[in-house]
Amino acid sequence: KDPDETTASATVSESTESAWTRSRMEKIETELEAYRTRHDGKIPKTLQILWRSSTTTFSTTDGWGSKFQFDSDGDKYILISKGPDKKLGTDDDVRSSGSSAQLSDSGK
Repeated sequence: KDPDETTASATVSESTESAWTRSRMEKIETELEAYRTRHDGKIPKTLQILWRSSTTTFSTTDGWGSKFQFDSDGDKYILISKGPDKKLGTDDDVRSSGSSAQLSDSGK
C-alpha cells in the first residue's frame, strides 16, 4: 500500500472524528444553556447530571470513542476531548470552556 494513501485516509478519518467531536461539544453546550435556564443560572457539576435532566439525548463520548472530561464548579465549566491520541493534556485535546454569564450572553 502506498504510504501517502494511508496518510490521506487517516487525515480524512481524523477530520470526520474531529467534526463529530465539535458537533457533540456544541450539543452539550446547548444543553448547558437549557440547564442553566431551568436552574437559576447554575451549571451542573457533572455531565451525568446534565444528561439525566436533559429533555433530549446527547453523546458523552467524542469522535474517537473516549468520554468527554467535564469539570464544573456550578458557575464555570471546562469540557475536554482527549483527541485522537486519547491522552489528556496533550496538544491534540479539544477544549471548550465558559461560565454561566457567557452561556447567558450566547442565548440572547
